[in-house]
Amino acid sequence: AINPARQFKQANNAKRTADVNNVLNAVTQLKVDLRGSLPITVPTGAVAFASATTNMTTLCNAIVPTYIAALPTDPLTGAYTSCASFDTGYTILQTAAG
Repeated sequence: AINPARQFKQANNAKRTADVNNVLNAVTQLKVDLRGSLPITVPTGAVAFASATTNMTTLCNAIVPTYIAALPTDPLTGAYTSCASFDTGYTILQTAAG
């Protein structure tokens, strides 16, 4: 039997995986273009990728639209209008090794 709830959950998870990869690729491309640094300091530890923080707005402006057309958002909780107004529903972090 077909389970629609399970299929929606799987589709949402597939979108989340693609979103995370797209953001990672955009940030990596930016870092390569800047010869190994970023225009912000991403703390070691999880930080909400939301416009409430100046660093995340700066990062958004650095990658959109040059490296990614728009910030992807979580299919259930995220919202993106522009780099001035967003809450992706995702978290970004940096390891101690960078």
